[in-house]
Amino acid sequence: MPVHRRWKGDRARLVRWLRSWALVLGILLLAPLVVLLPPVQRLFFPLHFQEELMDAARHTGVDPSLLAAVALAESGFRPEAVSEQGALGLMQLLPSTGEWVAHEAGLPWRGPSSLRQPEVSLRSGGWYLAWLLRRFEGDQVLALAAYNVGQHTVDDWRVQRGALGLPELPYPETRFFVRRVLLARDRYDSLYPELRSSSPDGVLARARSAG
Repeated sequence: MPVHRRWKGDRARLVRWLRSWALVLGILLLAPLVVLLPPVQRLFFPLHFQEELMDAARHTGVDPSLLAAVALAESGFRPEAVSEQGALGLMQLLPSTGEWVAHEAGLPWRGPSSLRQPEVSLRSGGWYLAWLLRRFEGDQVLALAAYNVGQHTVDDWRVQRGALGLPELPYPETRFFVRRVLLARDRYDSLYPELRSSSPDGVLARARSAG
């Protein structure tokens, strides 16, 4: 099983932490306007590739609002996005993870470039997120942390620290990522009723957020 993400050292951690808190500060400064005007909120929480997203949600059982929130946090809904570690597409999967998902899920694999296709990225990322939710018994905080930094890293944290909630996640960037996704999930629920009405049933649709 490939590791989805690997931490790249203290310097990268500091740079990402500073960027994350700069974004938080910007959100706080604009919060009054965002709260008052739903159309403005949709600028911060856009919904693109809705047909492909809903198809991925139906096939994987993942709450479409959660799927949209991960795509927003990972890539800003940009299919061409590429991370420093080489993760690709809307859901920012490493090619090794994308190939593993395709094999496990019975999806066609046409090489790393296929992850730039929204339907492939959303379906593959949704399947991987569903797999992590099952692995961590429906705990969204742990599943999202594993999506961000790798499942084996989260396993190590649990061995070292015991029970983990959002405040106990060791990496500031990972805490920020999980918090941002959970916030965006709730915003998508509020701003796009069509996602709620189409949300799949089952444990993955409303797994524990614990945060």
